[in-house]
Amino acid sequence: VAGAQAQTKLATFNYPNGVNAVAVDFLASRAYALLTNYNADGSNAVQVIDTRNNLAVKTYPTGGPSSAIAVNVISGTVYIGGVSTNSQPEVVALNPKTGAILAHIPVSTTIGSGIVALAVDPLTNKVFVSNDSDNNITVISGRTNRVVSVVPLNGQTPAGLAVNYLSGK
Repeated sequence: VAGAQAQTKLATFNYPNGVNAVAVDFLASRAYALLTNYNADGSNAVQVIDTRNNLAVKTYPTGGPSSAIAVNVISGTVYIGGVSTNSQPEVVALNPKTGAILAHIPVSTTIGSGIVALAVDPLTNKVFVSNDSDNNITVISGRTNRVVSVVPLNGQTPAGLAVNYLSGK
């Protein structure tokens, strides 16, 4: 963990198998690290870090291979992009306080590379999924945890993803 203003190291966490992605909830003073091969069965996990005191406070299994993570800073819901047990891309909605899985949201029936990135617009409560299996951006309603639209990329492969929730773009 680094202090951005002073550019100093505040804490060090040891993750022997690495970290796939990190999401930060600046309102709740929490960071969520998506840990690779964390569990004994090789599945990934999400570690909740209290950024006020730089301590890992909880670790939850993700239920399968995962590649992306994002958080809605208003609702507090953490979204994890990965693949389901049948190898199809899905997003899991997680309550970071309890570890309860709120929903499994399928975003494709195509087996493939899966989810590349996630981004959340907390003002519209929408989750944007960069879906490499179908070369599109899938949009999920955070209220219903269901796919509400799909934006085709016309054969282009998606990569990173970001949302400016102040401008709505």
